[in-house]
Amino acid sequence: MLTVAALLCFILGSNGASVPSFFPLCKVGDDACILSSAKTSLPIFAKGIPELGVKSLDPMYIPLIVSDESGLKLKFKNSTLTGLSGCVVDNFKFDYIDKKLLLKLTCDVTLTGDYEVKGQVLILPVEGNGKYKIDIRGITIKSPFNLSYIEKSGVSHWKIDDDWSKTFKFKVHHGTTFHFDNLFNGNKVLADPVLEMLNTNWEVIMEEISPPIVKVIIGYEVEAVSNLLGAVPAGGITVKSPFNLSQIEKSGVSHWKINDDWSKTFKFKVHHGTTFHFDNLFNGNKVLAEPVLELLNTNWQVIMEEISPPIVKAIIGYEVEAVNALFSAVPADEFFIQ
Repeated sequence: MLTVAALLCFILGSNGASVPSFFPLCKVGDDACILSSAKTSLPIFAKGIPELGVKSLDPMYIPLIVSDESGLKLKFKNSTLTGLSGCVVDNFKFDYIDKKLLLKLTCDVTLTGDYEVKGQVLILPVEGNGKYKIDIRGITIKSPFNLSYIEKSGVSHWKIDDDWSKTFKFKVHHGTTFHFDNLFNGNKVLADPVLEMLNTNWEVIMEEISPPIVKVIIGYEVEAVSNLLGAVPAGGITVKSPFNLSQIEKSGVSHWKINDDWSKTFKFKVHHGTTFHFDNLFNGNKVLAEPVLELLNTNWQVIMEEISPPIVKAIIGYEVEAVNALFSAVPADEFFIQ
């Protein structure tokens, strides 16, 4: 379920040029705003955004889920998942520079469809096929995602890396209720004890059978997010600059100071494009000026590589000056909670 929030938040934090109007926008690094935006936008996203290729996630149709854990072979077919619109976004961390996401959601969801089961649950044999319903109350899913950039028609887009499937974690807090029609071909003498055992020991059962189920659900959500990312440019200019700090004494009080070596280590990349406009080129001679402007804007990547380092350096320099002014006014120990 987490990828729903994932997609919302890292798009909202990326300053993309084509983010749908119903997604509240936030500045990069404003985690409080981004978390609030995710909470606001989640129900809209879960219902689907057809114009951006995002299918409905509530309800979500899942053709097949297979769980073959601990001697129990369980197959769910033609399943429908409901409840994602009501998920609560518990936490969100988005590192725009290092391209990482950490997401945490809590949901109440219901899964219905057709099932086939054969094997053993705890100490009891079980088999059957028919309709099923599983109510999961308070499932929290926490997942880190690594992101990368891909180029599409000359435009940068975000992409969720495939390693998410190895790192997600989940826990059900408030209970799970299982219902399987036609266990043991409808023999209630055999079926009722199995159902009672499943529902009494729901925590153990969920630990055994649910990892592949949760993985499939997240996979469908990742697919939906990827479709949205393919439609919305990543946008913006990314600037990465490591700073070394030192402490200086001022009237007997320690203050932080950004060292001057930052100017040798910053890096930047423009992802979405640059548009140049210069009035009065060649004293207003449009015959000469227009080919130059066309050349600049057509070859913006090469031009930016050539001319922008001192521009970016100057901008960072003014920001460093502002931060150092703040450091000079506030004692070093007041920047940290003791």
